[in-house]
Amino acid sequence: MKGLYKKIGMLAIPAVIALLIVSVIAEQPKPSPVPVIPYAQYGSLLIGKRPAPDGIKVEAFISGLSCGQASQTKNGLYTIVVRANDVTRPGCGNEGDEVIILAEGQEIDRSVWHSGQIVREDLTINPPKKIAIEGGQSGTPTKVGG
Repeated sequence: MKGLYKKIGMLAIPAVIALLIVSVIAEQPKPSPVPVIPYAQYGSLLIGKRPAPDGIKVEAFISGLSCGQASQTKNGLYTIVVRANDVTRPGCGNEGDEVIILAEGQEIDRSVWHSGQIVREDLTINPPKKIAIEGGQSGTPTKVGG
């Protein structure tokens, strides 16, 4: 009988080691998915026919969700990176999504989101129209009343 217990014990040691190895491997965190490369757009930004001043707010929206803000609005130029749909910003860019670009709240461009694409797009903000006011003055129209 002693020989039988010895043989079982000899087989049990490799089996326990194998189970330990398998449990360590199984507990390793799953690799995270490969990050999706964002879409980027850049170019000149004009107000009418003049370069936009520094600090103009330029934003990108996908399905009503803000997915990017200009990192540079200087000397009439802008650069905007539009984020991908990932765990940090769910609902942002998926292949083929429509991107709406706004400057100071005014829609100035529509484009299509493609991962890793960098597009030059020169944009223009249409300034508010001036109208004649009584007495020969001109100015920007304002809403009167409710």
